[in-house]
Amino acid sequence: MPGKTYLAFHLILANIGYDPDRVKAVGPDRACSEWLLRCGAAVRWTNQTTFLHDYNHLPAEGTKTYVEEIDATNSCIMHRGFPHLKGLKHLKKIVLNKAPYVDDACLYQLKCVKETLEVLQVSENGSITDAGLLYLKELKSLQKLLVYGLPGVVEKEKTLRQLREALKDCQIKFNGEDF
Repeated sequence: MPGKTYLAFHLILANIGYDPDRVKAVGPDRACSEWLLRCGAAVRWTNQTTFLHDYNHLPAEGTKTYVEEIDATNSCIMHRGFPHLKGLKHLKKIVLNKAPYVDDACLYQLKCVKETLEVLQVSENGSITDAGLLYLKELKSLQKLLVYGLPGVVEKEKTLRQLREALKDCQIKFNGEDF
């Protein structure tokens, strides 16, 4: 099955671990954007209205750009790359929709953007569990949390009650219902 081997190889290459030397060289926003775009995600910078989807259209190194929004829909991002989020000071929104390699370990690592992240969508993912959602309790700046299509969340009422208690100022929607 050469197709599966190629896919596995591609995923490994796209998700090469966090490289602190690269972050030092180009800054956290550029390094994070490079990782996200290699994995098929999109980024939107501050003062921009459109998303960048193509790695080959990254601005020149040294350009002052700051990641404000990430759309990881249908991407292959996984926990190995989430340390790239460290140092992002302008990140306000993340969409993790139909990203099959996003798991509880990824949600745990979102705490590094807890000061700026305002909107989070976690959807259509069989790997996310109640425990993963509970990691989101640390995201104290969160204003809106949209979750749906998570069959691994089995104690919905208990989990949502704990999230509601921890995130008092956050609008939480689970499968279209407000909590």
